[in-house]
Amino acid sequence: MLVGTSPEIPEDRADLTERKKSHESLRTSEERFRVALKNSPIVVFNQDRELRYTWIHPPVLAWAEQNYIGRTDADIVGGKEGERLMSIKRGVLETGAGTRAQVVVTHHNEPHYFDLTVEPLRDDTGAVQGVTCACTDITPIKRAAAEREVLIEALENVQRDLTARNQDLEALHQEKTLWLGMATHDLRNPVSAILFNCEVLMEELGGLNHDQMEMLRSICASGQFMVELLDNVLEISAIESGIEAPPSEVTNVRSIVEESISLCRPLADRRRTHIEALCPKRTPVVRIHPRRMRQVLVNLIGNALKHSQEGANVRVTVAPHRDHLIVTVADNGPGIPPEDVGSIFKPFHRRERPSEERGTGLGLAICKRIIERHRGEIWVESTPGHGTAFHLSLPIDARSGAKPKAASVS
Repeated sequence: MLVGTSPEIPEDRADLTERKKSHESLRTSEERFRVALKNSPIVVFNQDRELRYTWIHPPVLAWAEQNYIGRTDADIVGGKEGERLMSIKRGVLETGAGTRAQVVVTHHNEPHYFDLTVEPLRDDTGAVQGVTCACTDITPIKRAAAEREVLIEALENVQRDLTARNQDLEALHQEKTLWLGMATHDLRNPVSAILFNCEVLMEELGGLNHDQMEMLRSICASGQFMVELLDNVLEISAIESGIEAPPSEVTNVRSIVEESISLCRPLADRRRTHIEALCPKRTPVVRIHPRRMRQVLVNLIGNALKHSQEGANVRVTVAPHRDHLIVTVADNGPGIPPEDVGSIFKPFHRRERPSEERGTGLGLAICKRIIERHRGEIWVESTPGHGTAFHLSLPIDARSGAKPKAASVS
């Protein structure tokens, strides 16, 4: 051996060291792989050309690893499910191309669904020696989807049932409205006859004493109230049944406000109440039924006069707000109790009045239906002791060049 040279390492020792390093590296990689798969829903495995399992991690469906190694899907799963698994993997062996499929495996009489990926397993020369596979248990997803379908079907059934019930209710409502209109119409004639005869008696019988005359006046007032009530019931029935044609006139609300105030002026003078209108000179036009809108305003202004003390002030304002026109009828009267505000637009709702006048309880209900048929809204704001304000919101007619019709009293 020459001085200064390194001793040669035997070839077998070098190979052994290299193999140990490779083995350690492989063991480390495999351990990392196992740790990564430990809590993963993915199962990986290899099968040889006869499709016998050579390795699997982790085993699934409560089977141990020894239940797989050396056996095929036909041995483990059996039946048509095992044959389908074998057929999918044979296709990869024959073509050398990977594939992906959803498969089912029945275990303990329960189906389990898997998303299966199969790739060819090749040696150093590129020859296919088997298959390497990965599968994910998608049973919870499948079951959730099935439950979702059941719930959707149940909801659809409920919706169909509700639709049918709503149609039945609508038909009953229409029948009720029709019957109510007919009955009210038939009642109005005899009540009008009673009222007429009572008025004739009051004019022709001059020898009645004070009590008898008061009795006739009471009958006459009650008859008049009943006629008014029947007229209101007929009107609300006509609105609800849709008999009246939808509004079609482009109208300037300012003229409707002025006419409504004129119609209420006698009552205001009698109660010594001041009425004023605040409207801009150029008011946006709205598409309304003039007579119906005048009916709404006369009702609201009349209520403000009747419910306020003598000498009160009533103000009607008109102001555009975005794409709507807001009409407000406000007074400085006693206001509405909070417990009445929520039901004030319901039919036959009445509140106490400071005067002796009584109402049918249908006026505001009719107003609400008229405004809603105009695609608008009506609401009330009131503070006891500080007055009440009724607001109407009507959509402004957006058609350019629309020329308003002059409203006329009818």
